[in-house]
Amino acid sequence: MTHNASSLSHTTPTSTQADTTSDTAAGMATHAAMPMSTGAQRLGSIARWALVTLAAAWIGLCTAVGPIYRADGSITQWSWVQTVLFVGMTALVLGIVIGITRSIRTTRTTSNASAINTVQQPSAIGIAPSEPADTSSTAHKHGQRGLVYWQRLRQYCHALPWLQRFLRFATRVTGNPRILWCVILLGWLWAWVCFAVVLGADVFSQINEFTAFWHHAHGQTLPYSKSDISYQADNHGILQFATIMDIYPTAHYLWPDQPTFLTNHHNIVLTLLYGAIAYASQHYTGSVALGLILLAAAQYVLCAWIVARTVVRFVEPSWFITPRLPHQLRPQPLAQTLSSTTASTSPSITTSALPCATPAARALVLITILNPAFAVSSLGLTKSPLFAAALIWWFGCCYQFTCTHRAYTMHSLQLKARALGWRFLIEWGLATSLMLISAKYAAPLIAIASITMFLAFAHSRSIPLYTMLLPLLVFQCALGGAIHAGLIINGDPIEGKSMQLQQISRTAQRNRAAFMPELMRKLDPIIDINQAALAYYPQDADRVKSSGGEIHKRVVYRWATITKEDMAQFNAAWLELGKRAPIEYIDAFLANSYGYFDIADVPYVSAFYYADNAQFARVPVLQHWLGGIRHPVAAFLQGWSRIPVLGWPLHGNFWTVLALIAGSCMVILRRWKLLSWQIVVVLLMGVMILAPANNFDRHMLPLFIIAPLMVIAISSSRTLSTVARAAHKQKHARTQ
Repeated sequence: MTHNASSLSHTTPTSTQADTTSDTAAGMATHAAMPMSTGAQRLGSIARWALVTLAAAWIGLCTAVGPIYRADGSITQWSWVQTVLFVGMTALVLGIVIGITRSIRTTRTTSNASAINTVQQPSAIGIAPSEPADTSSTAHKHGQRGLVYWQRLRQYCHALPWLQRFLRFATRVTGNPRILWCVILLGWLWAWVCFAVVLGADVFSQINEFTAFWHHAHGQTLPYSKSDISYQADNHGILQFATIMDIYPTAHYLWPDQPTFLTNHHNIVLTLLYGAIAYASQHYTGSVALGLILLAAAQYVLCAWIVARTVVRFVEPSWFITPRLPHQLRPQPLAQTLSSTTASTSPSITTSALPCATPAARALVLITILNPAFAVSSLGLTKSPLFAAALIWWFGCCYQFTCTHRAYTMHSLQLKARALGWRFLIEWGLATSLMLISAKYAAPLIAIASITMFLAFAHSRSIPLYTMLLPLLVFQCALGGAIHAGLIINGDPIEGKSMQLQQISRTAQRNRAAFMPELMRKLDPIIDINQAALAYYPQDADRVKSSGGEIHKRVVYRWATITKEDMAQFNAAWLELGKRAPIEYIDAFLANSYGYFDIADVPYVSAFYYADNAQFARVPVLQHWLGGIRHPVAAFLQGWSRIPVLGWPLHGNFWTVLALIAGSCMVILRRWKLLSWQIVVVLLMGVMILAPANNFDRHMLPLFIIAPLMVIAISSSRTLSTVARAAHKQKHARTQ
């Protein structure tokens, strides 16, 4: 919305009003003109830039060591090439952050001054017409120069009729979630037609778990106790026979005394859902194909619906903040608000409080959500796509809550709840619940986000507690009760030690002298050091962690004989070995994580791997779907993703780096309320670093959609926030 300040007249305030106005305006002007006038502000600025520099240096480090670890080298091979890459990439990231923040600050200063100056009778709420911005600063001049270049680019684009038509189309489509949902379904339809379902080995493990559970529940006797099973390994350390829980191993000390064949390894809720539908499909049709296709189709529709709602929440948030309030508190055009007739009461909420994205931003987001990598992944029954959709959904709910809180800063919690609506609160709770049932690491993410939002939103703390903390507590209590009752087998703690296993295995392979006899006695009950040295692969910890009873899998983790007491000394032994082999530990850490932040690195496992792999041979109907069309289409997409630069948007690490840059800009701009829930993105990056495999696209799926939306969030206007806070201060002053 464009406002013409010169077209609106302002009344001259009285002397009493002018005094109040001048005090408020002086405080705001002083704060805006001298942001570093105190020692605390200088210290805060230094801390913010230090944090951003650290993030940029991490991206630079991962980019620099990429060539080393792609050649299976070591950090000791660091040369001048790595130095140039490190310095160049770090400087590039910092330059992008500086450019974005300068542009936003210049635009925000102009928009805030325009918004306040266009309000009729601003002195009625204690806001004086803003003073002209200081045009003498170097930052302001650079920002103005950037705006001039941007205006020239816009003029050039206006001369292209086809581009104008596309921008109008994007604006119309992204302004309505129902229309956008239909567009996304059509845009992703090719993926469903070509692949029908996308899967890996995990879904078959879930089907086997449910099948064993179902047969056991109906009286069939299955091997369970150690006395029923004979564990024999051949000369290569490969197990010859195992139970369902040994295929993807879970330590036997975790098994309840009463036989149960359900585990929380692949998330118990999804195991029951996928397993039940696939079992029913097998029972009635003779194949699991129909059940898997139905599951993939349902997830495809759900992902499209979630993405549509989330995108509209970011580009057109006023769509969801419906007018459930009294007329004087509904969103209205800026020129009609804060009139003299309502000066004595709380001001109306302006539509500028709900930032509306530009047509260019909408067009870019529309192109982004049609990304082939995400379209194919929406059909994936690998847990990660469902978690990605849940996190995107949760992200949109948090943004709507932030916009509402910002718009109704001066109002009570009850009024904010009415602005949100009970349907939204239920929707937010469902998004949180879907995160919890789709990924085990969602629980700590939600717990930390609940704490940060509780601290950030001082006047609306109870809303995040009900929509985030309550579902978390209910889910964890239900899961813990089922585990305690012996209904399911708890997840093995070795799942959270992938990086530690990689470091031990690399040391065993390349520095065997570091293993002292006392250290060997501690580790031997947990892992087979000899097999770990043979199985170690720098980019994949599953070869040493998930060494179950399948062909071509070596027995590294001694899940069948390990005890709880043995596992208790693992961390101490790992730390002791690290003191003797620091280089191997650094190499193992970087080799297993650098690819997530190196945009030049090709994914170790891309999103398109799950579209065509050996697992489809288990279901011939899917393998030969439409005459085997999945093979050439998947090969084309894989080839496209490997093209330098042109293939980067199909890589998750491209969007990961973009998200980290956007987060850095928020830190510099002090968008603390946005960061209070977007901290989940940083925590997700931590999950990537500690994940079993390097540069695994499925761990980065949420960022394909979230990263561009973060860019929109940081560029949103804060006009209403300025007006609302000033009005709140003036109202508070009257009550004193």
